[in-house]
Amino acid sequence: DELCLIEVQNERERDYFHRMNFGQAKLVTEHIDEGHAYESIKKVYSINIVYFDLGQGTDYIYEGKTEFTGMRTGDILQLNKAQKKAYSIKTVSDIFTKYFLIKVNKFNDLAKDDLDQWIYFLKTSEIKDSFTAQGLPQAKEKLRRDNLSKEEKVSYDLYVKQKRIQENELVTAIQEGELKAEEKYMPLIEEAIKREEEAKMREEEAMHKLASKMKKYGEPIEDIIKETGLTRDQIEEME
Repeated sequence: DELCLIEVQNERERDYFHRMNFGQAKLVTEHIDEGHAYESIKKVYSINIVYFDLGQGTDYIYEGKTEFTGMRTGDILQLNKAQKKAYSIKTVSDIFTKYFLIKVNKFNDLAKDDLDQWIYFLKTSEIKDSFTAQGLPQAKEKLRRDNLSKEEKVSYDLYVKQKRIQENELVTAIQEGELKAEEKYMPLIEEAIKREEEAKMREEEAMHKLASKMKKYGEPIEDIIKETGLTRDQIEEME
């Protein structure tokens, strides 16, 4: 129930803020069907990676959200109780698009956390062996392949293709083995279950007969319950 819009801009674009606004608006309108309630609009995350100094600021990561501030009191407009109960959100801003702006050129090349490791990669096209951020190992493998020569790429793709075929053959063999085992043993399992159910029914019938006989000879209900395991209601219903 969420949408993620990722845009990368290499060349300077003065009206890029307007482009961000247009992009999220277009995404919202594309993902709501005609006639549906406005509450079905999905939350949008707009992630913008730019390689120029957009706007004026000293940071390299900016986060933007929509809030309504009282012009007289200065308070932040909140959801009422009915809205909180109806929607799985906590604040009004959770409804509106959330923006992330990464100004790659402003990054100082010091990777302090996982996000910085990704930004370092975006800036330098390099992934250090010490980096551990989620997804970077896959990106490193992709980067390594992109740097291969034409002949090496052909050889690598052939290797990957053969590996996938082998894996598929193994999975197929396992599935076929499971199917054969199921065909062989399922009838035996079903037969065992059937015998168990029949034995249980015979035992229940025997207990009912015993209870009926004990009741006929005037045995106390407590003794009948103890002997047969039947409930008081079951015993009292017996003729």
